[in-house]
Amino acid sequence: MEISSRFVGAPLKPLETQITWRQTTNYAAALGDTNPRYLDDERPEGIVASPMFCVAVTWPISERIWEYIEAPDFPSQIVTTQVHYTEHLQLHRLVRPDDRLTLRGRLAAILPHKAGTLMVLRYDAHDQAAGDPGRVKSIACRFTGMVIPGSEIRVQLFGRQSDGDHTHLFFTILNTDGKRAVSDGVVTLSE
Repeated sequence: MEISSRFVGAPLKPLETQITWRQTTNYAAALGDTNPRYLDDERPEGIVASPMFCVAVTWPISERIWEYIEAPDFPSQIVTTQVHYTEHLQLHRLVRPDDRLTLRGRLAAILPHKAGTLMVLRYDAHDQAAGDPGRVKSIACRFTGMVIPGSEIRVQLFGRQSDGDHTHLFFTILNTDGKRAVSDGVVTLSE
């Protein structure tokens, strides 16, 4: 099955969503992350969502991408063979309950790859109100193995590098069998 590079630039239908405190706290609880910034709604500054929560915000599009690609002749059957290979998140601020977001996206690239064709999607989330940025500025990784839902994983921090304005944390994630499920991970924090 082939996919033409002429689809590069094809827009995605926008998705509007309002973030609730239940979504953000449930996300943190599901991860077992008890950070008070995510759960303590009595904090004077309120709660924020985990930086990885933005994956949950884009998931309604990702799981039904064939319904969002605005190209009538896009070969929708191709998405049944897709594998989530990599992720890169660029954060400008943390998501908060009551944020009203509009997600827009486009098919950013179609590239040959030894395992098949790499299709790159870009999502942009825009809100109606500005907020304080969190320290997490970006998260990137490559998915290289399987994780069974509910199984234990182990995050290994193997490096830290500071360039004055940012700190870069390098990590891998091992699955229950001790094999790499996530490789080439890096989290960039502002100082």
